[in-house]
Amino acid sequence: MVPVAVAGRIVPHWAEGLAVDVLAAVYQQILVVLAGPEAVGGMRVKPLAVALGRELAPSRIEGVRSRVKRLAQRGWVREARPNVFTVATGTASAVAG
Repeated sequence: MVPVAVAGRIVPHWAEGLAVDVLAAVYQQILVVLAGPEAVGGMRVKPLAVALGRELAPSRIEGVRSRVKRLAQRGWVREARPNVFTVATGTASAVAG
């Protein structure tokens, strides 16, 4: 049985078989950037914000930081080092395919 997203929850906890399309578009964009070649070894939030096309205002950077932290808390990405994020092993194939 494939787990489904819980209604009302923007970022469900990741589970095997859960598709990336259950996430809101902004979270999908973050995963695509983190799965890309520019993020090999991890990516800090400021370059991630740039890759997403956000302006480098502190409020925009913090918005990206809170979203990527939420993805990490729910198992979609992992924090390789403090404030350096990479796509989690299980979600890499879901993002690519």
